[in-house]
Amino acid sequence: MTRLSEFVGGLGVGLVRGRAHSDLASVEVARKYAAEPLLREARVPRMTLPEVTIEVKCAIVDVGADDVEIRVTPRELMDVPAAHLSTIVLKWNGEDIDPVPPNEGPG
Repeated sequence: MTRLSEFVGGLGVGLVRGRAHSDLASVEVARKYAAEPLLREARVPRMTLPEVTIEVKCAIVDVGADDVEIRVTPRELMDVPAAHLSTIVLKWNGEDIDPVPPNEGPG
């Protein structure tokens, strides 16, 4: 089974290798441009990808308790039933804060 970190790392390696292949192709084109009098002054084309979207279907089969960090916006937190708030640890500027305001807790 592949870990997410290995998958993402592999994507990064693939992107770097792809850039290297593209640069080598640019060198080849530059040499051809240099040999052609009409193209000597032209810029050598270089491909760029300003944005890349990759959709991956995956399944999470195991999550260690130490690996979990859930971030929610205050608006999303308002939609959580108060009975579940006692199980959420919130931090503000690195300090733990009580998710259930006094006199508004369950029960």
